[in-house]
Amino acid sequence: MATKLDLAEAQLLGWSNGKGGTFLTSLIEGMGLTISEWNKIKSQYPSTLTESEKEEIDDYFMKRGKK
Repeated sequence: MATKLDLAEAQLLGWSNGKGGTFLTSLIEGMGLTISEWNKIKSQYPSTLTESEKEEIDDYFMKRGKK
């Protein structure tokens, strides 16, 4: 059975492969992804996201934490 992290990784993979007209941060917000979930995804799942895309997600959470 898929976990929420599995589903989040699948969405990130789909975004990475499609790279349509959406912003990565919009996807993160739409999923309701938390910083702890993101950290687990980064450490436990292989990813096709580029380093720049990973940094974009990290920056999103860093800025959000400072609000």
